[in-house]
Amino acid sequence: DVASVIVERPHIFLLVRPDGSTNIPSPKIRTARTKTVPEQIVDLAIRHFELRQGWIAYQEQQWPLDLRGENLNADIRYDVLTTRYLGTLSSRQLHIKSGISLPAAADLETRFIFEKDRLNFEQLTLASSHSHLNITGSLDHFTHPELSLDMRGSLDAAEVGKLFKLPQISAGDFVLAGQGHYRNHLYDFAGSISGRHFAYHSGNFQIENVSLQSDVQVSPTGVQFQKLMANAAGSRITGKAELSRFTHFKMDGRIDGLAIRNGARFFTDRPL
Repeated sequence: DVASVIVERPHIFLLVRPDGSTNIPSPKIRTARTKTVPEQIVDLAIRHFELRQGWIAYQEQQWPLDLRGENLNADIRYDVLTTRYLGTLSSRQLHIKSGISLPAAADLETRFIFEKDRLNFEQLTLASSHSHLNITGSLDHFTHPELSLDMRGSLDAAEVGKLFKLPQISAGDFVLAGQGHYRNHLYDFAGSISGRHFAYHSGNFQIENVSLQSDVQVSPTGVQFQKLMANAAGSRITGKAELSRFTHFKMDGRIDGLAIRNGARFFTDRPL
């Protein structure tokens, strides 16, 4: 085991050739081609690690790289017969401040297969003190990346709000299930959510202690809720809603059982 590793200003260049191969070299393993057991090439255990003020370059793009964590463990093996890497990677209390920053420290566990023009996530788990997300999927065609993920988990709404820079979402927890995709610099997610104790504040509009279930679609244009059913302020809400450009909320539906006094709480905390 290694007690601590700190790397200042690391620079990582990832080259992808037109056929999908990369500049990651194949290990020079002296073994018979008939050997069926993958050979271990990485067996790593680090109690504390940091990458500070670095960056990673890929396809003429560059992203900042700044992360730290505890108890990093990596086991990577190379299969000579299929010319691919099989690995497991885990870390505790992972903090990421890069192109995508985690809203809270998270534990990471993943099992993956890396081969020519494809990275397959057999398992990827992220867990913070309030959220837990399981992911499977693949990244294909490195020259023009296509990402497909199946995501399921229980999430803290405030942490999700921080991730997507939505401070209006201040409380709540929900269960999420669906599929996400990334292609040609565009992303989308389609699935379902159910949750409770939601709180949303925007300007004079405020709503708290909301329980809901809905089909949901997420894209760069915002979030759409279909087949929405919610309970708030003693009323039942059905219909559809949209968070346009992640800033403007609007709803088209029906509200049953809402008292005027309770409805006024959506816009003011002053008693009527």
